[in-house]
Amino acid sequence: MNAAALDCAVRGRSRLAEASFELANGEIERACESGWNAAELLFTAIADERGWQRDVHRHFYDIATRLDEELDDMDIHALLACAGQLRHSSDFLAADMVGYCLVKVAELVACIQSMLTEPD
Repeated sequence: MNAAALDCAVRGRSRLAEASFELANGEIERACESGWNAAELLFTAIADERGWQRDVHRHFYDIATRLDEELDDMDIHALLACAGQLRHSSDFLAADMVGYCLVKVAELVACIQSMLTEPD
């Protein structure tokens, strides 16, 4: 894994932990932002590692398609959709729905993390 991808992966896991803490403290909007950012950073990590485009959010759906083709038992698009809910709906999502989406983002982060090569 190159240094940029490693940095993104580490920051993504950290943002996910922050999101859980923020949600527990009732900071729903911040939890949504941190949850989306965690997903965004892991997509950036795998794109950087594999040399894929990731300049706009639309590229994340292209990345999800590529990852879905590699995996038989995971629907990256569905997990990305939950992350997208955090990005676009933070002003009206209830805390329990944010919690659900954060669980799905954690699955997404773990899945992508497992697909990254080990650091040199």
